[in-house]
Amino acid sequence: MMLFMLFLYLSLIAVLLYFTVNFIRLVYKLKGPVIFPLTIQDQENIKIFPQRKNARQSLKAIKESAFLYVIALMFAYGALIYSYLFSINTFILAVIPVVNIKNLLNLFAIVEKGIVIGNKYIPWRKVKSFNFQPIDFNHPYYGYSKDINNGYELVIKKQLFSVSCIVTDENTKHKLQSILKQNGIAGLDESISKKETVLNQ
Repeated sequence: MMLFMLFLYLSLIAVLLYFTVNFIRLVYKLKGPVIFPLTIQDQENIKIFPQRKNARQSLKAIKESAFLYVIALMFAYGALIYSYLFSINTFILAVIPVVNIKNLLNLFAIVEKGIVIGNKYIPWRKVKSFNFQPIDFNHPYYGYSKDINNGYELVIKKQLFSVSCIVTDENTKHKLQSILKQNGIAGLDESISKKETVLNQ
């Protein structure tokens, strides 16, 4: 039992350190110039979570998100230390913020060397492809709002996982498409058509 709890503590410490280092890296990357979005209109056309307000890149919004993120991390570290030193029953209090922490950073930005989306920074070299999926009646995001129903889910694929956001405007979609292609990222439809061309030759 003691070995199992030690494993749980070490695992949670590793997760918290990952979130801490990742957050510091995000703050560093956002200090540089943002390539997209450059207008409030484009900013308003991107959502990370369908049930929340649009992704924000204003200094005030970033500070608010960062403040909540830091508070959640501090609470998790504090609860973990208290649980280890005084009462093992409070261990769950350290787990709760870790489960929800990824939802605190409602950010989207394309910077010079990659993409910031939510609590993740993805350098261009790690992006395999992208795809715009129409949000229709069968899509899980359908029904949240009229804007979302007429929009797209932008899925950005990495080697092991993918991240996504919602784009609610056709013009913003074309701008994103252009920037992604300029940075050497192929659209999924293009990748499929290229494979089909090779197979047919």
